[in-house]
Amino acid sequence: MAESRTVIKSFSSPEGDHLTLLNVYRASLEFLEKNKTEYGKEKAEKNLRKWCKDNFINSRSLKHARDIYNQIRENVERMGLKIASCGDDTIQLRRCLAASYFLNAALKHDIHCGSRNKKMVSATFLIERSRGR
Repeated sequence: MAESRTVIKSFSSPEGDHLTLLNVYRASLEFLEKNKTEYGKEKAEKNLRKWCKDNFINSRSLKHARDIYNQIRENVERMGLKIASCGDDTIQLRRCLAASYFLNAALKHDIHCGSRNKKMVSATFLIERSRGR
């Protein structure tokens, strides 16, 4: 248990869980690329699974994240958009995350429909309340 906490702390970010996961992802890519040049693709994948086990990371989840990243990257390239990394300056990434959460924010409130009370989810209600209306 203490070993897992030590390993997890090596990836942790004071800016939150999303950036901690980004650190895990970046470390895994760095490990994988280094192993590909030394051992080849198949051996590198096997070594990555061991690296995941040693670092208390679910290798299937990491593979799933890599697959999603590759799909998004292919779509972005197909659209002709520029691909750039934020590097260590994560302020743009954090702003993007905050904006995406805001767009999906909603509150439940009661709406009276005749003799029934229904719980409805409304983002408009949240926005109007944040404006002080």
